[in-house]
Amino acid sequence: MLLACCRVEEEVSQKASAVKRSRELEIQLQEMQEDLDAEKSTRSKVERQKRDLGEVRNTQARTQGVRGGVRRPPPNSQIYTKKVHAVCISKIQGSFITL
Repeated sequence: MLLACCRVEEEVSQKASAVKRSRELEIQLQEMQEDLDAEKSTRSKVERQKRDLGEVRNTQARTQGVRGGVRRPPPNSQIYTKKVHAVCISKIQGSFITL
């Protein structure tokens, strides 16, 4: 009888320990899920801001005559003419080096 009682107490103790561990793991899982949701939210905000910034930059580039972030000289300037000439000569010679 005493042996059966000890076994029951041991099983009850093991069950209580398992239930406690299960609750701890559920809490940990819930916290990790909240962290994941916060991370997803932050990433989506950053992606939206990057997209918005890119749109603003592209709009400014179009209005200011900038292509690819580099301001192009007007077609009638000496710099533009020399650059076009150098590109044409390099293409003729087979090397595509631009100045």
